[in-house]
Parts: sequence; structure tokens; C-alpha cells
Amino acid sequence: MSRFRVVDRRRPRFGLFYQQDTDSDPFRSLTPHTRCVYFALLPFSNDDKNGDECCWPRASRLMDVTGFGERTVRRAVAELEKAGFLEISKLHLGSGRRVNLYILSSPAACETGAA
Repeated sequence: MSRFRVVDRRRPRFGLFYQQDTDSDPFRSLTPHTRCVYFALLPFSNDDKNGDECCWPRASRLMDVTGFGERTVRRAVAELEKAGFLEISKLHLGSGRRVNLYILSSPAACETGAA
């Protein structure tokens, strides 16, 4: 018998991601580079007032974290958006500055259509 009591059999990795979600068909259909960029976005994400997981790292920051080139990162972000794991909107910071706001959804939510 285990010393640890398991309340939920899902093991959290990062904020909204669970280890079992890697077995979902939509997540497995992504390219390895795209999955890596998704994992790179997770530590940046925070809950906003609507309960969504949001983050706004620059492409250069994602390049530093993943080691990929700019085109690979941008292609991966576009693939994540197309697959439904990511929604992109503009965040206005004032003084004319705008950044991409990434709203993340979990692979399990994309599989069930609850995104």
C-alpha cells in the first residue's frame, strides 16, 4: 500500500496541464516542436479574472526557452491556435504598445470540445 493518498488520479504538471492529457488524440497529432512550445507557454500562464489561463511572452522569450528559431516558434503558435489549444488576442499596454495575449486551454478540454 502506498504511503500517499491519491485524491485525484491525474498528476498535475503545470497549471492546467495533466500528465494524462498527453494521451489525447488532438495533442498527439501536434508536431513535437508545437508540443514543446505549448509546454514553454505553461509556466508563464496565470489565471485572469475570467478564470482563463493567460500569458503574453514575446516570441524572442519563447525562442530562448525552447532553443527554436523565430519561424519555428511562430509556426508552432499558429498550429496551436488552429488546433484550439490557444486563442490569441491583442493586449494594449498603453503608449501605443500592444502584445499578443495567449489564452491557453488544456488538451483534455480540446478533446471534449469544452474549450
